[in-house]
Amino acid sequence: MKFTKKTKTNLNKTRKNRDISLIKKINKDFDSQLDTKLVSKLSKEFKTRMVHDSTSIPSLFNKYSYYTEIKKGENYPKYYVIDDEKHKCILDLDKIGKSHSFFSVSSITFSNREDMVFYSVDTVGNRFHDIYMKPFFSDELTKIISDVEGDIQISKDDKCIYYLKMNNSMRSYKLFCYDFEKNSHKCMFTEDDETFSLSLSGTTDRNHVLLTSFSWESSYTHNIENDGCKLLYKKEKDLYYSVDSYNDTWYIMYTKNSNSKLISTTDFKNYSTILPNKENVEYQEFIIKSHYLCCVYKENGFDHLLSIDLVTKKVNYFKFNNPVASFSIPSLSNLDICSPKIIMNVYSNLQPKKTIELNCVTNKIETIKTTKIKGYNEDKYREKMIYVNEKLCLTMLYRKDKYKKNMKCLLNGYGSYGTNDDPYFDSNAVSLLDRGFLFCTAHVRGSGFHGNKWHKDGKLLNKINTFKDFIECGNYLVKNNYTNREKLAIWGRSAGGLLIGAVLNMEPELFKFAVLGVPFVDVINTMKDTSKPLTTEEYKEWGNPNIKKYYNYIKKYDPMRNIDMKKKYPNIYIYSNLEDTLVEYKEPLNYYMKIKDADVFKNKERNLLMHINLKYGHMQSSKRYEGLDEFGIYYSMIINQLK
Repeated sequence: MKFTKKTKTNLNKTRKNRDISLIKKINKDFDSQLDTKLVSKLSKEFKTRMVHDSTSIPSLFNKYSYYTEIKKGENYPKYYVIDDEKHKCILDLDKIGKSHSFFSVSSITFSNREDMVFYSVDTVGNRFHDIYMKPFFSDELTKIISDVEGDIQISKDDKCIYYLKMNNSMRSYKLFCYDFEKNSHKCMFTEDDETFSLSLSGTTDRNHVLLTSFSWESSYTHNIENDGCKLLYKKEKDLYYSVDSYNDTWYIMYTKNSNSKLISTTDFKNYSTILPNKENVEYQEFIIKSHYLCCVYKENGFDHLLSIDLVTKKVNYFKFNNPVASFSIPSLSNLDICSPKIIMNVYSNLQPKKTIELNCVTNKIETIKTTKIKGYNEDKYREKMIYVNEKLCLTMLYRKDKYKKNMKCLLNGYGSYGTNDDPYFDSNAVSLLDRGFLFCTAHVRGSGFHGNKWHKDGKLLNKINTFKDFIECGNYLVKNNYTNREKLAIWGRSAGGLLIGAVLNMEPELFKFAVLGVPFVDVINTMKDTSKPLTTEEYKEWGNPNIKKYYNYIKKYDPMRNIDMKKKYPNIYIYSNLEDTLVEYKEPLNYYMKIKDADVFKNKERNLLMHINLKYGHMQSSKRYEGLDEFGIYYSMIINQLK
């Protein structure tokens, strides 16, 4: 089924004709109870801790070195090249984005001749992207493709660009090639399995563009060639892998069930093991530069680093002073693939981001950039990793001079898709810590905290484990006097909203306040409607409710189906967005309209509020300053509810 311009036009007509009178009434009720003074105060606090100016580490491609820069007052970065020691802007996203209320760039790629830049942008928030091309040293912008998925890659010979189209349910299912010389579009691959979606990536050596088809159960990869797509690795249940190439050798990071390893091949017939499977270890991400491979791996829930000399096969493991950290490998800072130096960003819960350089020849790590936050002193704060049982744990942050028994506490969680609850510095959370809050994250089953098995133990017919784990974390905090029921708030977003909605039905009196952000709360109805985004792809995460065993299981926890009008629900705040195409606003709205008839809300024993923003998609504002006001609203609600 093709997603045509006519389909998009009809969709836009439907949106324009929406009756938002009910939304306006709900928003008016919400606004009347909003503490605008506190919102303004919090927003100012967030702004004082904001990193206004930031520049990435320059890296050499062929002719030019590239970096990004953003300055105070700007919402979006600028891309620069260094040409003969002169710094020239090739893409000013802040200038381009000024005319849009929403502006989210998904992919940016440069031609191999280094004369053109291509980018995909969503200007509504609904995940439909337009693709533009621009000469490096000209302001001329040309839209070349409309209404597609955000992934783009350029061919090695610069003759065409690869992009993905979505079907009516917004599943990326077709690979297209746009030929610049012929001004023609050609379909190169169609993914007919409705539980799979497509993504694009380029290899480190820049010799190949890869098409990966993935589900929540497995993945497989094609190498895109002039005459079509060549299958590199077959589809197999419970097999996930990522592929890269360097010096005519393919490298495959391979995870099957709980086994994780890294292998290499030149012909996809004979394989060599680079990193063998180890108990409790899962390889997450890798990069190859010079003849060294650097890998981020997870062991017993925590990120670690290693490097391996691909010639001598010697492996080096690196230790850090703060073991609770996460790592990312910024591609723009590692374009110089012949260099043995690898640039990485390091994130932790109480330290702002820092950038390190790993020298794979000397095996030394040097911090080359630290982020300074005005007025923030990390020595005032502490972090604990608390084990609720042998495997289940939660991360706790607090300000040490305010630490005592029975503190106000915010417990948040997600617990789906194998997503990692990786450490990162949330400068906004400092406003809660400074007000005497515990800020806790529950690493429940369904997440990737302990790898693929931890995910499998919290999905499909094991999904209720996710909710039980979260409740166990809440009970542990109360039982051990970290907090009490009158001081405990919970927060989850998207699939995390499902977590909160299910938990409220199972244990409503454990919490004083609950925040559900763009929440997925009507599982059976949503998963039965194959026209909705993510439905068929997510059968392998939740199960297909058209199959009796899954229907009966989902029915046990589905938040909408299990609302009980007699239960003592806590105070609840729900937020959603009109342009959200991942969790359409009608879903949380219907949940709100149903639960508001519960006795505790009808009798005004508890407070129920909802707000639907009229201009955002699933990810809220794209403007970094405007986003501060949004978080000011969320945090003001939590602070006032736990006075």
